[in-house]
Amino acid sequence: MTIIKDLDYTDGNTLSVDSHNENVYSTTLDHGIMSTANGDLTDLSSSFKCSKEHVWPGEVFRGHQDFQYDTAHYFSNTISDSASEEFVPVVGCALRVYIPYDVTFALWQWSFHLSVFIPQIDQLYDTGEDRVEPLVKMRSTLNGATLEHTVRAAPLSAYLLNEPTNVDRESHHFEHYMARPYDMAHMATSVSAGWHELQVQVFLENFADDFESIVTDTDDELGRTQLINSRASFGIRNARVLTVL
Repeated sequence: MTIIKDLDYTDGNTLSVDSHNENVYSTTLDHGIMSTANGDLTDLSSSFKCSKEHVWPGEVFRGHQDFQYDTAHYFSNTISDSASEEFVPVVGCALRVYIPYDVTFALWQWSFHLSVFIPQIDQLYDTGEDRVEPLVKMRSTLNGATLEHTVRAAPLSAYLLNEPTNVDRESHHFEHYMARPYDMAHMATSVSAGWHELQVQVFLENFADDFESIVTDTDDELGRTQLINSRASFGIRNARVLTVL
C-alpha cells in the first residue's frame, strides 16, 4: 500500500503546516499515515497481532501509590502471646495492585518513619540477675514471600532496673526525639499479569510472661507497679510501584 504525500520534506524549505497535517491524518483516500491501514509500514511481521497493551491506556508505564499520615501505634501485648514470630501489616504502608499484562519489571518503593519504645529490663536477685531484651523488627513481603533484604530490627530505647535501690545502677530512657526514617526498594523482573501485593509488617515480641509486673520505682509511696510493653509507632508512610512494559 502506498501513501500519497501532500508534502515532501526538503531541507531549507518552509514547512507547510496544513500539508504536514494532511501527511499525518487525512480524510482523502490513500492520504495520511495515521488514517491509512498500517500507515505505509511494509516491514511488519505477517504474524503480528495487536495486543491489549498496544491500545490500553498506560501501556508503557503504570504507577500506583498508597499512603497514610495518621500515626499508627503497635504494642507488644497486642501482637502475640506465643514465642513464634507473628507479623502484622502496617496500615498505610501496603499496596495491592492489578497489573493487566506481563511487564518487564516492577519497581516497588516504600518509606516510613518509625519511633519505638523497646526496653532492656534487668531483674535483680541476691544470686544474680535475669535480662530481657524484647525484639521488635520489620520486614516487607511481596505476594506473601519475605524480602530478606528488607528485614530490620529496631534499636533499644530504654534501660529499666527492677531493684534500683539495691545497686549502683539506674534506669535510663533514650528514645529518639525524632522518628527514624526508612526508605526501601525492590525490583521484580518478568512480572506476570494479575494481582500483586506489597506489605510492610512489624513484629513485637511479647515479654509480659517473663515479668508480669516490673517495679520501675521502688521509692513510690503508693507502691505502684507498671506493666511494661514495647511500642512501635509509624508516622508518615507510603508504598508505590512503577511497572514498565
